[in-house]
Amino acid sequence: KIKASVKASDDLIQKCYERVRERVKSRDPDPDPAAFPIDIWNRGYGVCDRQSWVLCELAYQLGAEVYIVYFINPETGISPHTICEIVYEGENYVVDPLYGKFLKGTRLSDVTDEKLKKIWTKYPALEGCLEKAKVLSPSMPFDYALRQQALNKLFKKYIPKDDLIHFGEEPQARAKKRPYLKGVDYWFWDYPIRLLSGASFYKNLYPSNKITD
Repeated sequence: KIKASVKASDDLIQKCYERVRERVKSRDPDPDPAAFPIDIWNRGYGVCDRQSWVLCELAYQLGAEVYIVYFINPETGISPHTICEIVYEGENYVVDPLYGKFLKGTRLSDVTDEKLKKIWTKYPALEGCLEKAKVLSPSMPFDYALRQQALNKLFKKYIPKDDLIHFGEEPQARAKKRPYLKGVDYWFWDYPIRLLSGASFYKNLYPSNKITD
């Protein structure tokens, strides 16, 4: 729907960013151990990593390469904030849905600690947290299933690229598309795996939610 509603001159990634900022903007009122992007979108709450994953999923369905970025405090090892990095049609983006930062033409490797201080001026807690940042591939749990990977390859043969729903892409194959950047760790995101147990939690919490049934 986003793609169909924009003009040819519009930046699709920016439109996705604006829609996520508009749709998912409040903190979680209920316990939230894990939630699929569609659940986050439908309920309309969840900030930071939740917003970033929804944005990543929207961009991924457009055909972009997407990455979750956890800032890490080097002293505590705890992540104070989450953003995302997107590569779409040769353009690079560093995007922060929660704090309203949309950096087009920017790679994560371009954001030095000095630049971070100037961009996120109101958030001193992020200073020094870039050096140990973790970059993660936000794959869905079913992307690891061999039958989903086989189905994905079959669909690619018969469905036009613009109509193809992206799923079942081998996480290891996605990882190879990102060049290694010295000093920046790259990991597979464990959050999607937690969704497998989180789904049962949501069934009990929201029994009428057909999406998680």
